[in-house]
Amino acid sequence: MIAVLWARIGWCMVWMALDPSLIGWCMCGIVVIGTYQNVYAAWKAREAGTAGFHLTPYTRAPTIIGTCEAVKHDDKESIDFAETDVELVELAKWVADTHPANNPLSASDTTTTTTSMPKWLTSMSKSDGAPAWLEPVKPANSIAYVAGGAQAALVELEKWVPCAGIANLVVFFPIGLGLDAGKMEKGSTFKEFWKRAHHTVEVREKAELKRRMEEQAGEDLKSDHGRKSRVGGHLQVSGSLSVVLH
Repeated sequence: MIAVLWARIGWCMVWMALDPSLIGWCMCGIVVIGTYQNVYAAWKAREAGTAGFHLTPYTRAPTIIGTCEAVKHDDKESIDFAETDVELVELAKWVADTHPANNPLSASDTTTTTTSMPKWLTSMSKSDGAPAWLEPVKPANSIAYVAGGAQAALVELEKWVPCAGIANLVVFFPIGLGLDAGKMEKGSTFKEFWKRAHHTVEVREKAELKRRMEEQAGEDLKSDHGRKSRVGGHLQVSGSLSVVLH
């Protein structure tokens, strides 16, 4: 739109340029430069930092792209949530375990553990025990392509970062999908997934938070050991986590 307005001004300046005065040619130059600047600004891709958002890509799945390929609607009305709870029972036990050995913020001895973190929480692979409905599309060259558009991308986001996909549903689908009411529109795509995700969001969110804490604690421990030989050294921990949805 701005480029169009500049073009209109340019036509006016052309008439002024017919006057061989320096002012007319200067105005034409301004119009050309201004038009180029606006076209370039609209076309040029920008990093989030140029807008003041300094984000750290989520290393497990930095970019998720929902393609426009059609997917079959999930018309399954009834879901056995008891079966879903059984699939996550080991995860729930690990989350509920408050033993110091499983508390990364505890200064107590951590040489013994009572409950270990499920292996699939790290790999997110069905072969390691992850529920089939929670296994995400593994990124290729840091990009995960999924068929089904924006909702499919939100499904993958929810698998990697619990609650993130559900929270963004209201952004992409303002009328909602009926998750809070326990029902969804007939013919809604990914109906079964969203019902299971909404039913298990609390335990999955706590598990992911605990996993990140343990991961950060391990990194801090390695960093601390590497600095022990430095006189007067100190440990500073900082960082952020964000997911960019394309």
